[in-house]
Amino acid sequence: MSIATIANNIHQTVSSVLWTVRDVAVADKIGLLSSGVDAAELYCYNCLHFGRQYNAAFFMLSSSLWRRFSLSDWAKVVAGVHPRPEPLWAWDGGHFADVSFLIGRLQIDALEVARSIAHVEADELRKIAGYGAIHAELLVPNPEDSTDDGEEADEYELILLSAVSEARSHLLGEAPVLDLSQVSALELRERLVGLLRR
Repeated sequence: MSIATIANNIHQTVSSVLWTVRDVAVADKIGLLSSGVDAAELYCYNCLHFGRQYNAAFFMLSSSLWRRFSLSDWAKVVAGVHPRPEPLWAWDGGHFADVSFLIGRLQIDALEVARSIAHVEADELRKIAGYGAIHAELLVPNPEDSTDDGEEADEYELILLSAVSEARSHLLGEAPVLDLSQVSALELRERLVGLLRR
C-alpha cells in the first residue's frame, strides 16, 4: 500500500474514535496501522494533506513512531514538508505541525534541525523562522501549564512523558544546540526575528 493510502486509512480510523476512546487505545491503533511504514514519510504526508488539529493529535498519539527518531529522521520530516505556505496564512493547515511539535512538545529547535539539512532552501528556513516568531507564545510551554493540579496522569500521559524524555535524550545527544527548554517566548521570538533580518 502507498503512504497516501495508509495515511488516509489512519486518518479515517483515528478521526472516528479520537474523542470517544482512551488515548492509549488510539495510540495502539496508530501503531498497528502504521506498522512497517516509513514514519518520516507518514508525518510528511500528514503535514501536507491534513489540518493542524489532526496533526497535533497525531503527533501526540504516535509516540511509538518518533520516540527513537534521530536528528536525521527529524531532518527528513522537516525537509519533506515542502513547499510550506507563508506562515501568516498557515495557522489552520498542518504545514508547520512538525515545527510546532518539535518546539512546543519536544522543546527542540526546529530551525536548527532544518539547518542540519544540506539542501534545504533559504526560503524554507525563512518560513520556519517566521512561523516560530509569529506563534512563539503558543510554541514555548507555559510553566503554569505544568504545575500539578492534583489529578493523576492517565496511562497514555505517562507513556508520552517517557517518550518525550527518550526522544530529547536522543536528539540532545546528537546536537546539544537544539535545546529550547530554558527559552522564553520572548527570547525565541527575538532570536527568530533576528535570523529573519539577516
